Amino acid sequence: MVRCVVLGDQVIQTWYSSIYPDEDASDEKAEKALETELLFVCPHCMKYTMDEARALGHMRFCELAYRPLGRKLYQHDQYSIYEIDGNEHKLFCQCLSLFAKLFLETKSVCYDVDGFLFYILVEAVPSSIGFFSKEKTSWDSYNLACILIFPPFQKRGLGKLLIAFSYELSKREAKVGSPEKPLSDLGHRGYMSYWTSVLASLILNHSTSTNPSPHPETSTSTSTSNPSAPSPSPSHTQSPSPPASPPPTSSPSSTHSLESLSTITCIHTDDIIDALRTMDAIATKRDTGETVISKAHVREWVERNRVSMEPVIRTGGMVGYVKS
Repeated sequence: MVRCVVLGDQVIQTWYSSIYPDEDASDEKAEKALETELLFVCPHCMKYTMDEARALGHMRFCELAYRPLGRKLYQHDQYSIYEIDGNEHKLFCQCLSLFAKLFLETKSVCYDVDGFLFYILVEAVPSSIGFFSKEKTSWDSYNLACILIFPPFQKRGLGKLLIAFSYELSKREAKVGSPEKPLSDLGHRGYMSYWTSVLASLILNHSTSTNPSPHPETSTSTSTSNPSAPSPSPSHTQSPSPPASPPPTSSPSSTHSLESLSTITCIHTDDIIDALRTMDAIATKRDTGETVISKAHVREWVERNRVSMEPVIRTGGMVGYVKS
């Protein structure tokens, strides 16, 4: 078991065990996992060693210190996001996955990376500080399989940045998406932060009833889904119909249904219902019995939790995206 890793100049205590093979083993899937108190990991290429001198010598000449792998898709301030194909850069993605397993209890895929795309968050140095992966083809419409911000860089809002970027890709691909389930507690908190802020911004800033109503603080939902019923398991949920490309923008006079919120945000309706429940925003009109989204409850929740509704992704920062 690896107890601590040295990532560049950061010493990090591990949370879970990984399956690092011996660095000199010929079989990458050797049954005997590496056991050491201290493992040195290059922050550029993610290669590892138990030898400190070997690690320092490698990092001085690591080619990726000045030329990160993959295709740059996003750049804003000191942060960039690169797309890396697991089939084209197998060793890097395997090493990255082995490192991630030290901090993700449910991480299972470490070697069979060919079917995945990896999106690496890089700081200006440049060095990798987090990533998410997604399957190239997902029959369940998952837009994210695994996500990790490395521990020294957590609590900076960078997880929300990667989540927002995953949905930006979904919008450009004209597909409604959802993260692979089940989510960890930490992952659920991160997603709920993103879902609620995006939906609150849309509901409060862009949606008002088109007809005069005695309930000016409600936005009618015409979804056929029953919000009070438990959401079906994602693996048994029919994939939602993709929105038109590009996704439509909302007008100040629009009344949003669950379907329209999903179309605009590319968030799955099950996840929207989860977020609306968190904000206590699902209500019933007394006079008609109609299920509505309560703008008043959304506003109260935003103020109580001091939620920022500023966009996380700067659209001008999408520098390298070309739809295939």
